[in-house]
Amino acid sequence: MVNLYFAIIYGCNQKCLGCPCGKNSFKGQKLSLDDIKTKIKPFIDKNERIYVTLSGGEPLLHDEIFDILDYFKENNIYTTILTNAEKLYDIKFAYELSKHIDKNRFQIITTIHSSGAETHESQNLSKGSFNKSINGLLNIHYYGIKIVIKHCITKVNYKDTSNFIKLMDELFDPSVAFELWGIDYCGLTKENALSLYVDYKELKTYLEIALDYYIETQSLYNRKLTLHNIPLCWVDPYYWNLFNLVNQNKNYNYYGDPTFNTNNVIDNAGKYSTRCKKCDVYEICSGAYKTLFEYFGDDVVSEVKKYM
Repeated sequence: MVNLYFAIIYGCNQKCLGCPCGKNSFKGQKLSLDDIKTKIKPFIDKNERIYVTLSGGEPLLHDEIFDILDYFKENNIYTTILTNAEKLYDIKFAYELSKHIDKNRFQIITTIHSSGAETHESQNLSKGSFNKSINGLLNIHYYGIKIVIKHCITKVNYKDTSNFIKLMDELFDPSVAFELWGIDYCGLTKENALSLYVDYKELKTYLEIALDYYIETQSLYNRKLTLHNIPLCWVDPYYWNLFNLVNQNKNYNYYGDPTFNTNNVIDNAGKYSTRCKKCDVYEICSGAYKTLFEYFGDDVVSEVKKYM
């Protein structure tokens, strides 16, 4: 099995505050289908099971996206697209995309920042995007395509997390999984990072209220919710079964974008505080993005002691 990651285009129809791509001087560049084929073919020749993640920028803006998906479909490649789903607001585009994939080997992951348009759009600076993204996801899900809704917790939205889960429960059937994430500050100025950072001691109460709602409604929805790149010390142990406790971080055999490529990329999340090394749950905690510790220091986490 191999995991490959292609950031196929820098261009995007949004300007998310937590994304460095909008400031990239190469944002007009993209990977071609031939570029992608060149990297994948050796693995096809070895009869490897191949998992590919496509991102951007906004990958659905790529002018060869359907040709790329056809190639993946023909070669039985498992595909995840990280998209803001605005393009899928066009029902004709959503239908066309559905014809170029194997639904058993395909999923879409989309970040929704809030339960309300105002907060969501304050994060991506794209007026009307909340409605477009939500309806784009509903459009593509109508065609039987698996979707996952991701929610990155920041200073702007952390008090809204329970309302976010409630709204998503109202809009999407239980086959749609939810993921709550810490954020990566990579490429951001310290000022922008500070505008998004929330201290875990302040976050804890609101996050646990949201998780309580999720647990209490499972008899109704039976929906999967998981937490990612959020340290275990940020919540009570009661909630730890919602974390992927072992080997949560993903490594990639190859990463490529329009200006850079490398082999054997290790996910940049981990336990980088000196406090982590003294923690009794060090072995099972996935930690957080490295940039959290680089920007805000050791005290963004605390030491968990089993017998306190």
